[in-house]
Amino acid sequence: MRRICKGASEILKISSEVFQEHGKMWIDDLISASKLYVEIRDEVPQVFKDDALRMRFIRGIIEWGIFEKKISFKRLYNKVFDYLSFFEITDYKEQYVKEFVIAFREYCQKRWGKYDIIADRDLYQIAKIAKKLTKEFKINLYDYIKHNHECWEKIQQPLSITALSDENKCRKRLIIYNDIKIKKGIIKKEDYKFGEVKRKWNQILTIGVEKFLEKNKTQGYFSCVAKMYIEDKKSGLDELTLKKKYSPEIVQENYDKLEKKIDL
Repeated sequence: MRRICKGASEILKISSEVFQEHGKMWIDDLISASKLYVEIRDEVPQVFKDDALRMRFIRGIIEWGIFEKKISFKRLYNKVFDYLSFFEITDYKEQYVKEFVIAFREYCQKRWGKYDIIADRDLYQIAKIAKKLTKEFKINLYDYIKHNHECWEKIQQPLSITALSDENKCRKRLIIYNDIKIKKGIIKKEDYKFGEVKRKWNQILTIGVEKFLEKNKTQGYFSCVAKMYIEDKKSGLDELTLKKKYSPEIVQENYDKLEKKIDL
């Protein structure tokens, strides 16, 4: 039975996790993992002083090398020195962690007039979750923190940093916030940037155009489109034609063609 060095085994395990997070199939490559381990050990011995630091470096080089730079796993060992210029030994210095801290403090300052001192030892993981979910829900960091905190109607105390440490709970809060906003028919113009009309109309189609009109009392662009949709449907237009005529892409395209933008 072939023995696997602990370092290579660790790299294989982390690689499998990262590939799974990206929805990609992972196939163990012991030789490449061993080469990568030896290279990290020789080029970056300082990351071996701490288990969490070492695993963060391994995860980071896989994320950066394979999914950002499109380097094959077989050649990743050649890029250890290159990755050093992107990696910070102190995780608080990493860019998206910095951005998270700024957004967290900004929200607390605006909402409560103060902010808690951020000293959570899991801040790197919290910021990583935030980075993933902001991309998934297509929102910025400030709104991510705001929506997590304000998903319930009654807010009695400032947000705790530890409340953002569970990815599943954070995702559930964002879903709840969106559901409540849709049910109330609240659509804020400032929420819309390029391509966002398409996303919102897709949400309206999902919950039902009739339901949207029932809840929404404004007379903006979406109300006009929704009323035309209902009229065409009542006139006997078949589902396939309706789908094509009122697809999110067409609704976005028509909005972009407006000479003078109207409220959404």
